[in-house]
Amino acid sequence: IFIAQAVLHITGTDNFYNEPKSDFLAYNGEIYNKRWFGYSNNNDVELVYAAVKDSLKKFKHFEGPWAWAYTDFRHVSYASDPQGEHYLYRYQDNDILIVCSEVAPILTYINAVKVDVPYQNKNWTMQTQTPWQGIERLEPGQLYVSRNTAYSIDNIWSWIKPTEYKS
Repeated sequence: IFIAQAVLHITGTDNFYNEPKSDFLAYNGEIYNKRWFGYSNNNDVELVYAAVKDSLKKFKHFEGPWAWAYTDFRHVSYASDPQGEHYLYRYQDNDILIVCSEVAPILTYINAVKVDVPYQNKNWTMQTQTPWQGIERLEPGQLYVSRNTAYSIDNIWSWIKPTEYKS
């Protein structure tokens, strides 16, 4: 298992990544309401780490864009925010599983085969398929464990609760 991350320092520090751990979290995002959970500092990676380890149900209450990959070096789990602001892409075959927030790093590891797809619109990123064979855009708000979908962490459709339907 190999997980890598480049830390962008807009807020917070990289102290979390400098501490020795027996597991690893790669995190991209921002939890706007982190103070609701008792985190007053600018670095919300500790909040996400605690939620991944202890209670994935907290993600349903997080406001803001996020994506993460976590490993305890036996299993790999990963997810992205339900509104799809931080998407994850996945390539897998019998030997390798690559999860990434962009397609470009995946393309450096595989011999990509471009597929002609009759797109319904010009914005292919709105769909789960990509123009490359074997690379898929993962569904937002879903928890994935190893190579499988585990369950829905949160779903934007559950936010909509119409009281009446107009024709």
